[in-house]
Amino acid sequence: MRALIIDDEAHCRNVIRKLVAEFCSEITLMDEADSVETGIEKINSFKPELVFLDIQLGDLTSFDLLEQLNEIKFQIIFTTAYDNYAIKAFEYAALHYLLKPIAPTELIKAIKRCNNKELIYEKETLNKTNGFYLKTHENTYDVVYNQVIYIKADGSYSTIFNNDKQEVYTSKKLSQYSNLLNDSFFRIHNSFIVNMQFVDHVEKQGFKVSLTTKEKLPISRRKKAAFKEALQKFKARK
Repeated sequence: MRALIIDDEAHCRNVIRKLVAEFCSEITLMDEADSVETGIEKINSFKPELVFLDIQLGDLTSFDLLEQLNEIKFQIIFTTAYDNYAIKAFEYAALHYLLKPIAPTELIKAIKRCNNKELIYEKETLNKTNGFYLKTHENTYDVVYNQVIYIKADGSYSTIFNNDKQEVYTSKKLSQYSNLLNDSFFRIHNSFIVNMQFVDHVEKQGFKVSLTTKEKLPISRRKKAAFKEALQKFKARK
């Protein structure tokens, strides 16, 4: 996996380089940068799949760098000596947030996520009536709406459960799917969005949704009535 290190301190770049060489043989470090300007140049030049990105870059921040990019087609591992940027970092679908000094165990954990997670990107040519694009460091493919059974929250990440039994790990929060999904989907719980196409019924007693796949998902008390109404309208259209 091609990677860049962007950090304004030489000794920090050296630490990451040595840790990667010792513990992460699957990572190929292409180059380094020490500022927002050079970071953008290196990203455009090398097209990395992963960037180790320091939060503070001189008088600017990594967020200034990211905002200048037309698209973010790489995974991000933020590195910083401060933890007060964590929430903002995950707004950029950060794969991991490593506090300096970086512990080898945390680096290894981050790289494992990098190998398992997938990033979602929208394209201008995307036909949103059918689905959306998923991009990994290996390929790009479509997620088709009528094949998605439900999506489950996993902290700052999500897992898409498809009708072909495939589970796709993504680096988007559940809330970020609102602009990607069509009206076949309903958020029944803080942790679940369900495709109403696969709903068999809402249990009369308790707070569960039974799916045609024989699975059962929780439904929050406050959303049960609204979901039953939405489900009725959805089935009436079919």
